Amino acid sequence: MSSLEKIDRRLVEEAALAGYEYGVQVADKKLIEEAIERFLFLRDSGVDKSDRDRWSLTLSSAYAQLAAMSSTTEAPQVELSTQGGMGQDLAASEAALSDSETVPVQPTIGSSSSTTLEKAVMVHREALSRLARETVPLEWAKMHHVLGDALWELGERENGTARLEEAVASYQEALKERRREIAPLEWATTQTSLGKAFAAIGRREQEPSNLENAVRCYREALKERTRERVPLLWARTQMNLGNAFLGLARHEAGILRLEDAIATFREVLKEFTRDRAPLEWARTQMNLGNALLQLGRREGNPERINDAIGAYQAALKERTRERVPVNWAATSMNLANALVELGVQQRDANKLEEAIEVYGTALSGIKEETHPRLHELILKNRSNAQNEFEKLSKQA
Repeated sequence: MSSLEKIDRRLVEEAALAGYEYGVQVADKKLIEEAIERFLFLRDSGVDKSDRDRWSLTLSSAYAQLAAMSSTTEAPQVELSTQGGMGQDLAASEAALSDSETVPVQPTIGSSSSTTLEKAVMVHREALSRLARETVPLEWAKMHHVLGDALWELGERENGTARLEEAVASYQEALKERRREIAPLEWATTQTSLGKAFAAIGRREQEPSNLENAVRCYREALKERTRERVPLLWARTQMNLGNAFLGLARHEAGILRLEDAIATFREVLKEFTRDRAPLEWARTQMNLGNALLQLGRREGNPERINDAIGAYQAALKERTRERVPVNWAATSMNLANALVELGVQQRDANKLEEAIEVYGTALSGIKEETHPRLHELILKNRSNAQNEFEKLSKQA
């Protein structure tokens, strides 16, 4: 390579890295995409294998960054559960918290970000084919972990469990080198992500063994993710553990798992306070309400239902219509479901009337064309509440 070519290449490298770093700093996807184009050129024109491998690793990190930005900037997508009782609940607890430093909403399926994720998977697999585990074991493990994250994101967007199972395999590969005695916090991070993938498969297949696996992973992670050491990561892992308990409760007739979920969510609230993390606090209140409502139904205990109502009302202090309209509508619907359950248990027509009004308010905040499943569920639950009110009125 001539001196001029070396100078030109160095300028391309400097421009690519500077553009990428600035793009990350200001969260500009276009700048990162432009940097990726330069990284591709630098990889493909590398002077030797070491140089090509170096740019492959840089490229994979850039794709992972772009994929994370794509998933966290899209509109939230709610996930519906099929719980028994007077009304079907919207299970905000169904979505595991990501292991990143931000708490993403579940992404709406979008072709651009899905394409980015596909590219990230391809690039990571290509890099892993060049990366020797024996030479750089921790970098090899990190690459498997990030590959697992991309596969998990794709799995959340697709039907079936194939991608999620690939994510499980990738995280398990990472754990071969990310051992607790060598890299305890990285080990805990991968255990948490593995639990997240197991939980997603368990929800998708309605099969409890994968949820048990998730519980096991989260408990392992919490051995290093202590509240004293990493309080926010501790809280997020506890939240995921509570969600797994709640998922298992749907497969069991007793109340032990529900009590475990309630205790766990209350632990989370010690760290996710309203002042410190208002939306995480509200999400925890929503999950706590879901667990209390299920327990109140299972026990036929109005006191538990009242506790659930209190939790939903707390969540709505931060989940406002102006701030997060879909989450506001979902939480309002679950509040109405709890009011219906209380009205039926106590034969209180006033509670049923209040529930019908809350359903109507929730409907006013969402559009059928943008959120058809949630809209349909609120309508169905309101109709059930109206039927219960009519039955109670006739018996009066």
